[in-house]
Amino acid sequence: MRLASTELRNWLIALAVTLIVPFAASATDPVERLREALMIEVPTKFDLGGKLVPDRALAAKRNKMIEAVLPELKTIAQLRAAYFLKHWSYHIKTDKQDPLLDLDRYRVQVGEQLVKTIRATAQEPSAIKQQALAILIAGIANSEQSVDRDRDKFARALADVVLSLAKQKDLGVRQAALSALGKITPSPADAFPVLASALQKDEVGPRRLAAYALSDLVKNQRHLINLAERIDTIEKTITTATIGLRDTDELVRGYSVQALQEAGRIVADHYTSGQELTGEERKAIQPHALKILQAFQASNSGLVQTLFDKESRVRLATLYALDQLANMRVKIIHSLQEINPDKRETTAETLKAFGAPDPLGTIVERELRTVVKLLNEEDARLRRGTMEFLEQLDDQAAPVADVVTSALRDPDRMVRSSAARTMRHLPVSKINAEAIRVLGTILIDSDPDVSKAAADAIEAIGPAAHDTVDWLAFVIGNGDTDSRNWDAENRIAAMKALVSIGGTAAPRAVPKLVVALADGDVRVRREAAATLGRVGPSADKTIADQTILALHKAMGDDDQDVSLHASEAILTLAPTKKGL
Repeated sequence: MRLASTELRNWLIALAVTLIVPFAASATDPVERLREALMIEVPTKFDLGGKLVPDRALAAKRNKMIEAVLPELKTIAQLRAAYFLKHWSYHIKTDKQDPLLDLDRYRVQVGEQLVKTIRATAQEPSAIKQQALAILIAGIANSEQSVDRDRDKFARALADVVLSLAKQKDLGVRQAALSALGKITPSPADAFPVLASALQKDEVGPRRLAAYALSDLVKNQRHLINLAERIDTIEKTITTATIGLRDTDELVRGYSVQALQEAGRIVADHYTSGQELTGEERKAIQPHALKILQAFQASNSGLVQTLFDKESRVRLATLYALDQLANMRVKIIHSLQEINPDKRETTAETLKAFGAPDPLGTIVERELRTVVKLLNEEDARLRRGTMEFLEQLDDQAAPVADVVTSALRDPDRMVRSSAARTMRHLPVSKINAEAIRVLGTILIDSDPDVSKAAADAIEAIGPAAHDTVDWLAFVIGNGDTDSRNWDAENRIAAMKALVSIGGTAAPRAVPKLVVALADGDVRVRREAAATLGRVGPSADKTIADQTILALHKAMGDDDQDVSLHASEAILTLAPTKKGL
C-alpha cells in the first residue's frame, strides 16, 4: 500500500529524528548538537477542519534538544559559533504567537549570554584577554556586515566594551579596540571623541588605526537605523579627519585624506540614489547637511597642505579626494538647479542663492593658483588629477585659464583631453587667441579622445573660434596626410563645431563636407548633408555648383535621413531664379 506524499514526508522526518537524537546525545560538541537540532524541519498538514497545522510532537522534541544544549554553551567561542549558526535563518518566519514554534527566543538567550560573558571578560585585568576581546568583536562585526538585522542587535551592543578598551593603558589593547571601533557602527556621539583624542595625543600606532577607523565608520554608517546618526557620522568623520591632515606621520595623513574622500563619495551617492526624502526628513536633516558642507569647507586649508606633502602618495591621495569632493559639489549644485530650472545661475551663484556653504570655497576662491602648480610635476598622475579637478569646477576655473591653455600641450594625452574639456566650460571672454590656436592644433591629435574633446570645446566657444575652420575641415575630410584617419564620432563633432562657428569662416570647409557626403559611414553622410545646409554656400561659384551636384546625388542615398537632409540643403543653397 502506498503512503500519501504528506504522510511519507512526516514518516521520514520522524525516522530522521529517531536516528539523530541518540547521535546528538552522544556528541561532545554542543554547537554541533545545536546545529543538528536546528536542521530539523517541522512539517505541516491539514487537519479535519481544513486548517494547516504543524507536527507539534516533532516540534516539542526538537525544542527539548535545543534546551538540553544551551546550558552546555560555556565559552565565548562556543557562544559566538552558536549565535551565528546560519541554520537559525531556516526558522525566521516561524509564528511568534506560538512559543512552541518560535526558535528566535533561543537565539536571543545565546546572544545575551555571549554579551554577558564578553562584558565579564573585559573586566579581567588581563591585557592579552582584552586585546583578544577587541579582535573578536571586530571579527563579529565583520561577519554581520551583510545582515543589518543582526548588526544593530548585537555588534553595536558591545560598543561600550570597545570604547572602554580603547582607553586602556596597554598599547596593544588600545590599538585592537580602535580597529574594532570603526566596524561596530557605534553612536557617533560616543565614538568620535575617542578617535579625536587618539589622533591628538596617542602614539603613532593608535593614531594610524584611529585615522583608518574613520573610513570604516563613514562606510558603515549605512547600517545605522537612525537618519540623524548617519548624517552625524558623516559630519564628524570630516571634522575628525581634518585633525589628522596635519599629523607628522605619513600614514595618518594618508588615512585621514582617504576618510574625507569616502565621506565625499557617500554624500555624492546620496544625490544620485534617486531616493526621495519626506518633507519631515528634509526638515530634520537640513541643519546637519549644512554642517557637512561647512565641515568640508573647514578641511580645505588642510587639504591644500597635504596637496604638497613631501610624500607623493599623500599628494596623490589628496588629489583623488579633491576630485571626489568636486564631483560631490557638482551633484549638489545640479540638484539645487533642478529645484528652479528656469533660473540660470553660475556655480557660485547657485550655492549662494540657497544659502549653502561651498564645500570647496576656500580652494576655489583663494587657492587655485596654488593647486595648479602641480601641473609642473613630472608624475603624470599628479598632472591628470589636477586637470580632472579643474574640469569639474566648470566656469570657476576661469582664473587659471592661462594654465589650462598650457596644459593643452601636455605630453600626457589624458591631461590634454581633460584640459580641452575644461576649456568647454570657461567663459568665452577668458579664452584668448592662443588658446584657440592650440585647440586647433590638437584637433589633429593622434589620440581620438583629445581630438574629440577639442572639437567639443570649439563648438562651445562658437564664432570666436573661427581660426580653427581649416583644422576642422581637415578632420571632416578624414585627411590621411600623416596616415591619420578619424572615426565617425570625431568627424561629426568637428561638423557640429563648424556649424557653431558659422559666419563667413565656416563655408571654407564646404569642399571637405562634399567629400564627407560620399563617406562609407552613414552617420557621417547624414551629418555632412545637414551641415552643408547650415553653414551656407561657398563664396567660390565653382565650389557652390559642385556642392549642389553632390547634394543632388545624395538625395538618392539609400538612407532616408541622408536623402532628407540633402533635400533640405538644396532648398537652402540652390539659387532662386529671378522672376519666381
